Amino acid sequence: MQSREDAPRSRRLASPRGGRRPKRISKPSVSAFFTGPEELKDTAHSAALLAQLKSFYDARLLCDVTIEVVTPGSGPGTGRLFSCNRNVLAAACPYFKSMFTGGMYESQQASVTIHDVDAESFEVLVDYCYTGRVSLSEANVQRLYAASDMLQLEYVREACASFLARRLDLTNCTAILKFADAFDHHKLRSQAQSFIAHNFKQLSRMGSIREETLADLTLAQLLAVLRLDSLDVESEKTVCHVAVQWLEAAPKERGPSAAEVFKCIRWAHFPAEDQDYLEELLTKPIVKKYCLDVIEGALLQLRLDDDLCKALIRVPSSSSNSSNNSNSNNNNDTSNTVIPAEENPPHRLGMCVKRMMVFFEHCKHPFLCCYSYSGEIYKVFLPVSCLADTRALSTLAVSIFPDHDICSTVQPRKGVWVYKPAPNNLHQLTDHLLCPKGMDVTDLNGYIYILGGQDPVTGAILKDVECYSVQKNEWQLVAQPPHSFTSLT
Repeated sequence: MQSREDAPRSRRLASPRGGRRPKRISKPSVSAFFTGPEELKDTAHSAALLAQLKSFYDARLLCDVTIEVVTPGSGPGTGRLFSCNRNVLAAACPYFKSMFTGGMYESQQASVTIHDVDAESFEVLVDYCYTGRVSLSEANVQRLYAASDMLQLEYVREACASFLARRLDLTNCTAILKFADAFDHHKLRSQAQSFIAHNFKQLSRMGSIREETLADLTLAQLLAVLRLDSLDVESEKTVCHVAVQWLEAAPKERGPSAAEVFKCIRWAHFPAEDQDYLEELLTKPIVKKYCLDVIEGALLQLRLDDDLCKALIRVPSSSSNSSNNSNSNNNNDTSNTVIPAEENPPHRLGMCVKRMMVFFEHCKHPFLCCYSYSGEIYKVFLPVSCLADTRALSTLAVSIFPDHDICSTVQPRKGVWVYKPAPNNLHQLTDHLLCPKGMDVTDLNGYIYILGGQDPVTGAILKDVECYSVQKNEWQLVAQPPHSFTSLT
């Protein structure tokens, strides 16, 4: 038997560095990770500091500047005084940061006067600077928006815009559109226009019973609305009716704009049964004075409305006529220049509505399939497709509301999505409070309800009912039913 010392050298591993073995690298011990200096953070410090600064403000302690808020139209010395801390105002508000740190005259003054802001709104905004909280209501939201816009408080400004968007209804939508237009807030303007388009038929019938009507819009605002493809109307006559209402509300001032307004009407989509309506328009004084030719042209188009006239307009070609005169033998070579008629404008959204049956797929394939009675099939992907491969998912709860919005939730998750077919967009709501599986989703009177379900941990059948308010953008637990239940799907 061969000893280890007698083993062939070829079996020994060659060591680097001329035969020397590498040095062992000593690994630090566990205790080494916990030696040396430590850096700690007091998570309650910032909140406590802010609360203490607010208490100084309430007690008028250590204040180094006085803000006088003068009501518009009042003289100096008549405003309301606010004793504040420069550093807090400058840290929370870009407007005061520029004032106190930018070398302005006010940076050296113990008292500063502010105009164009009402005292009540300024008090709310100063409280926001000290606390980070703001209280909004229908009574103060527009004034707060204007004040926060001037003081460059972006969070408050956007919170006010979001508040107004959630409060949109038939009685205030035109006023909110005008407000958004005045401050050039693109998102709020778009949301107000979408609401008006979705409820255009109801708004056209409400007339003078509302404080603000479509007739109160400016010319630019009205044109923007009348040009929308998303108007939910069954007939173009409804759009024309609103245009005439707007013109007749102030005929002397608005009459010269009649031709521009009527350009937004899609006359090609008037059916033959609307001929009497167009003839009646010819009798209106404002039409006779400013745009008689427009209505007469629409009537002519309606009377000649057959397939051939809509497709082609034939005009004799001058070149072909001269050719025919010089070459009398070529009698068969009489050609016409064919000018295609202008393409018909698209139908409004309400004219394209189809009744459909909707089928929902398994949560692993989160889309819904729409089958129309004409045999067409459409597929719409829901926003939960990104979660489709998650093993924790069990079912997909979906509900279709009376206004055709589609609400979907993934179980057992807290996310809730709403798809709006009219504007073709979807958005995520605030997460609901519980995360059961086997729950049901429904709506009633504009509120979304999540009912029952099963606790994913204990398996217990739940009686909890959650209610979502669009106006407040929050969920609340409401009264429970007498019995627990879970979805049968």
